[in-house]
Amino acid sequence: MAVKLDALQRALETAELSRPVGRVSEVRGGLVWLAGLASLARIGDPVVLQREGRRPLAGEVLQVDADRVAVLVDSTPDGVAVGDRAVLHRARGFAPAAHWIGRVIDPFGAPLDDKPL
Repeated sequence: MAVKLDALQRALETAELSRPVGRVSEVRGGLVWLAGLASLARIGDPVVLQREGRRPLAGEVLQVDADRVAVLVDSTPDGVAVGDRAVLHRARGFAPAAHWIGRVIDPFGAPLDDKPL
């Protein structure tokens, strides 16, 4: 029981109560450029683009300029428009361990084999 409470306490301590939101300013050359996140974004941070009438589109911060952020999206940026919302998430730290042997893990540390990590 104490182990579950410790895990819950750690989860609550690291929970994000709010997330920064930027806006799409340009789509060019396979990259989606965002305004409003340059002072907060870090290379590798995950971003979720909210497209009107379509499913959200995930991506990753690839470049940070003085006033804009370039995001490489996970699939084609169909339906992305200037002004669409973009929610910035913090990259999670993780460390591979022996219990990962034989598992299928994505680049963000999430299991892809439908088993808990």
